[in-house]
Amino acid sequence: MTVNKEQEAAQQEALAALLKTLSAELRFSGMDENDKLQKRIDTLVVLLQSNKITKGK
Repeated sequence: MTVNKEQEAAQQEALAALLKTLSAELRFSGMDENDKLQKRIDTLVVLLQSNKITKGK
């Protein structure tokens, strides 16, 4: 893995962690976990963790 790919992977992991925190905060504040925003956040986390989101897409 090159430095750029390693950096990109680390950024994706950090973004996934941030989105998980946001999702938890939204649920804690009373947002239904079936809300469209919650579902989109959860989908993004899954995509980030599976490395399907790449630079330029």
